[in-house]
Amino acid sequence: MSVLDRTALQQSPLADLHAIASELSIDSYRLLRREQLVDAILARQERADAQEAPAGEEDEPVAAAPREARRPRRRRSRKESERADTREADEVAAAPEPETKPPLVEAAADRARFEALSAGFPDLPLGFESDDPTVNAIESLTPIGRGSRATIVGPAGAGKSETLRRLALALQGRDDLSVTVLLIGVRPEEIGEWEASPLRPAQALSFAAPASAQDRAVYAVIDDVRSIALRGGNAVVVLDTLDGLHDHAARRVLATARKLLDGGSVTLIATAFEPLGGETTVVALDRLRTGAGHFPALELSASVTMRPELLVGEKGAATIAKARAEASGLQPPSRRRRR
Repeated sequence: MSVLDRTALQQSPLADLHAIASELSIDSYRLLRREQLVDAILARQERADAQEAPAGEEDEPVAAAPREARRPRRRRSRKESERADTREADEVAAAPEPETKPPLVEAAADRARFEALSAGFPDLPLGFESDDPTVNAIESLTPIGRGSRATIVGPAGAGKSETLRRLALALQGRDDLSVTVLLIGVRPEEIGEWEASPLRPAQALSFAAPASAQDRAVYAVIDDVRSIALRGGNAVVVLDTLDGLHDHAARRVLATARKLLDGGSVTLIATAFEPLGGETTVVALDRLRTGAGHFPALELSASVTMRPELLVGEKGAATIAKARAEASGLQPPSRRRRR
């Protein structure tokens, strides 16, 4: 009997499942969905158990005789072994409901149900817990809520990846949030930095990985976070970067983020050179301020949060409008003269 329990594996963080899969030498485990990964781990463990303890051993007392004396009694003919292997394969292929529902069918059903549920604008802030000035500036001037589609945009050297890392670390360890880090098409050095941090990436592919592999990695995580939201939980996907994906894959992960009116939420915080369209929050960074070491390096005139009053109240929304007007060289709305 396997020492690994399906229920325990299903409740384990994805990073722990990856660690187990690595120890068991499961090929391409980072590209598997959670359920597929659990099945692969259990299957590998069962094969290992079968090699150590052939079928029929449990019917005899362990101490009945030395191993050498019992060995002839446990041997089966080739036909018996083939019939046993066929029977085991049939049992796996026709497992009972609901655990044996094909993963693709289950994912498609969750996707259809997720898309059918009504969504609303985020009205509850994520609540970053940090003393970092950049994180605090984003929280107050470009607020991000549960269910937000947020992109951190700017040219190369604007500090997008570093800003994303600071936001992610401000969320790690939260019991009320399931935070997943995805690194897609990034520099190898950035993968090393993330893996050395307290919040390890669930998927990490450098820019050398094929675009199709990058898309598959994102799709696997999308299915997981949909399931969390359907169960009433709150998932956060931290993605660096949308620019490493095909356009349809980037838009798919962006559209997955939403606040379900009859469920939980999926929040996306991702980096990109420029907004894709459809975001509820855009955090724009100024490369000149970053290069000069001036933080926070927000470019307020190009940043936006839809319905900020739902996240920070009317007074907070007025403060945001005033700050953006001043950054743009415009007169604040409250001071304009009416004719």
